[in-house]
Amino acid sequence: MIHWLDSVVDRLIYKLKEKEEPIVCNGGLSVSGLQHVGRLRGEVTYVNSIVKELRKRGIEAVHTIVLYVLDAWKGKIPQVRQFRQEGEIYKG
Repeated sequence: MIHWLDSVVDRLIYKLKEKEEPIVCNGGLSVSGLQHVGRLRGEVTYVNSIVKELRKRGIEAVHTIVLYVLDAWKGKIPQVRQFRQEGEIYKG
């Protein structure tokens, strides 16, 4: 059984085999909602695992992350109630 990480990295290497520059693996997070550990999974943890595996295989790779700080806050009703004052600053 092939681990998902090996499968993803194998496909990246195949598709980008002609690329001479480092492979840039980018993620992005909007700060428009409450932050929680689950949000790190796709944009930080998965991407970081891919970059580490690429490097382990001798391929230069970079992990960047963009924080979207201009998005209006999209708090759900319980969040708006809990953070009414703080939310006023950030709501759109």
